[in-house]
Amino acid sequence: MDYFVVKTVHQSAVALSIAGFAARGLGSLMGAAWVRSRPAKTLPHAVDTVLLLSAITLAWLLRLNPLTTPWLAAKIAALLLYIGLGMVALRPGVPTR
Repeated sequence: MDYFVVKTVHQSAVALSIAGFAARGLGSLMGAAWVRSRPAKTLPHAVDTVLLLSAITLAWLLRLNPLTTPWLAAKIAALLLYIGLGMVALRPGVPTR
């Protein structure tokens, strides 16, 4: 597997994940109906899966271990924080009466 191809896929997935998060956040704040559509709920999972798989592949190709590479451990912790905050931020609100 070519390192530069995997790196490009990973960087593209990062950009798509951030852009999708921002678009869903803005759409949610504006009350857009598309935010509740099936593709808007499913596509982020596909992008994040590609992101995670490409990250694992890069770590494997570079022989990196998160237990001995502090910046990689920090990225994994930041990823978990991003997922947690995303779940909180994009959770559908309780309807008002």
